[in-house]
Amino acid sequence: MRRLRARIVIAITQNAIALAFVAVWMAGNALLFAPGHTPFETFELLLGLTWQDSAWGRIYQPFTQVVVFGVVVSMVVSNVTRRHRPEATARLLAREARDHVVVIGFTHLGERIYDAMVERGDEVVVVEQKREKVESLLHDEAPLVLGDARDEDTLAAAAIARARIVAVTADEVEVAAVVARHVRAKNPGCTLILRCPDDDVGDVLARAHRATIVSTSKLVADHVRAAAVRRGDRRAVVLGDNNIAHRVARSLAERGIEVTSLPCDAPNLPNADLVVIADDDLGKNLIRVDRIRDRLPHARIVCRAFHEQAAEILGQPPFKCEVLSSSRLALEWLLESGALAKDAPASSPGEVSIGTRKRSRA
Repeated sequence: MRRLRARIVIAITQNAIALAFVAVWMAGNALLFAPGHTPFETFELLLGLTWQDSAWGRIYQPFTQVVVFGVVVSMVVSNVTRRHRPEATARLLAREARDHVVVIGFTHLGERIYDAMVERGDEVVVVEQKREKVESLLHDEAPLVLGDARDEDTLAAAAIARARIVAVTADEVEVAAVVARHVRAKNPGCTLILRCPDDDVGDVLARAHRATIVSTSKLVADHVRAAAVRRGDRRAVVLGDNNIAHRVARSLAERGIEVTSLPCDAPNLPNADLVVIADDDLGKNLIRVDRIRDRLPHARIVCRAFHEQAAEILGQPPFKCEVLSSSRLALEWLLESGALAKDAPASSPGEVSIGTRKRSRA
């Protein structure tokens, strides 16, 4: 019903000139026909259902039916067909949202939060700058704002002032910092979740804006380290050159595990109990895992993947990987910590929450 109303509003806006002309035409002629006629008779004359035996009456009826109504209806239909844009409907629905969840940045984590909240029955508004990432949402005319989240007008269109939860899942720290300031200025009481891979920056943002900080790389590193300690792994190879690879390598080394860091496609691997592939390209990882299995048949291989189908393929023989999704780990942590609860309060000024860690300010 809201989508239908939104489409009607957009159609009226797009055809304001044509509709205004009809209104003026009908109002002016109503004044001409009203003398000597009842309101119902005047209405019939205006619609051309009857005609007045006068010079103007004989002109009015065919002119109105053929020229005015015909041209205007043709214009309206043409404009609605040609100019209707689903993003306009999606933006209008977003602006009308209340007590909702705003997801800023339709990344893997943003997509998982969106799906979880929609499945729970919450209204969710997405803010994303790249149209290709949200084509499916546009097709469904879901509440959505296309634009740069650092722009106050974009955030206003997402109704952040009335949001219950704002989750900034974009990859850029700058987006998290700028959006957090705008959100707190408009909505001091909402739950604010910020994705930030740097602990020090996350501490600053958490304290400044009473935010819950999520570091997907930290969650992956903690998970891999905990499993390695349980198994008693002594030697590990970490493949990749991204934040997750660096963080996993540091985390394992802190627990006394010998770590060798190599590029993803390094031709020769040393003996190891554990191999971590930090890339999430399924096609390349299938080849990498197959090669690693030949070299280290008994090693535990941990591989990243986002899609469930990819996880199933990598988890089965002959690959037999432990598949990790950093976005799934982050979503699970947010749900377990209560940050995404329906009645979740804003973080208290004295508490900073990062990944799986909570601590009080000194």
